[in-house]
Amino acid sequence: MIPADGVILSGDSSVDESILTGESRPRRVLTGGEVTAGTLNLTSPLRMQVQSVGEQTRIGRLMNLVELGVSSNSR
Repeated sequence: MIPADGVILSGDSSVDESILTGESRPRRVLTGGEVTAGTLNLTSPLRMQVQSVGEQTRIGRLMNLVELGVSSNSR
């Protein structure tokens, strides 16, 4: 699992982003490409520069929006 949002410094792999996009087909990622926390690296090691962690990641922001929606609907 990719632990943070970031940019690939080296490597070439396929990433399963279905948790975010619903797309069942893996996406090929190359040096210079972006990867997202919570997605799965499927084929080869990647070296990346971290851009966001925790609640600042794409999936973290989505989870916050879901929680806000749930709490506002339950009132």
